[in-house]
Amino acid sequence: MTEPVKHRPAPRLQRAPGLLRRRLGGHPGAVAGGLVFALICMAVFPGALLWGGDPAAVDLGNRNAPSGLAHPLGTDHLGRDMLARVLTGGRVSIAVGIAAMLLALGLGTLIGAAAGLSRRLDGPLMRLTDLFLALPLLPLLLVVMMLFRDALAGWLGPQGGVFVLIVGAVGITSWMTTARVVRAEVLALKERDFIRAARAMGVSDMGLVRHHILPNVAAPILVSASLGIASAILTESALSFLGLGFPPDFPTWGRLVSDASVYLLEYPGRVVWPGMAISLTVLSVTWMADALGDALDPRRAAPG
Repeated sequence: MTEPVKHRPAPRLQRAPGLLRRRLGGHPGAVAGGLVFALICMAVFPGALLWGGDPAAVDLGNRNAPSGLAHPLGTDHLGRDMLARVLTGGRVSIAVGIAAMLLALGLGTLIGAAAGLSRRLDGPLMRLTDLFLALPLLPLLLVVMMLFRDALAGWLGPQGGVFVLIVGAVGITSWMTTARVVRAEVLALKERDFIRAARAMGVSDMGLVRHHILPNVAAPILVSASLGIASAILTESALSFLGLGFPPDFPTWGRLVSDASVYLLEYPGRVVWPGMAISLTVLSVTWMADALGDALDPRRAAPG
């Protein structure tokens, strides 16, 4: 009697970390994106502390100073050091991007998995997803910021309140793509033999999600997370540029671009530095997301 062929599930991410490292190490986008993002993080986080400049220190006698040893990127119209302001703004923008991505990722994964596993919940959850996708994102964020910014600022402080509000608003309005991707993956996995075998053995839905489904949908989730960071950084920069982000005395990349736009013709460098920081950060994260998608592509040869 011929022995039945055992089903071999798709290799999980944690089962082949060496393969993932080799694929990412040989991918030019991963190398370039990872290097640029690492350099930006090293400059923004420890660099801001090592530089030691006060981004809010006003020196009216040294306004509009050109680049030099004392001020490598020059000063603004109030004599504030541009390098210190760009580095401080980077900490805020990257922190907002990562925090908003984690919130959107958690919501999207939870809703997508619930919709894929339950036929009863699939319809209502997907209609909710369609509703959020139909909403105009930027006008909605503007309304939310105008309505709740002052209340949260009085409760958590001017900076803490705006941080929580931006992270919450961006995260709650950015989970839909992740939910659709996770739902599609869960619907495909539900029909696989190893999922049916686990159900036959009495594994609960929560156990299926934790031990069988989430490890096998890790690839699209990670790619969505990488792209979510870039999207959140751009959204926060847009809100700050429009004056609805952090307080005016607290520098962010979007706020720096907004302030410098008034002096664009006289001092174009003030727009270039924060604008270049935004562009390089978003570009590096996008490169890493593309490389991660290629490295986790199941159509590529798995190790023998």
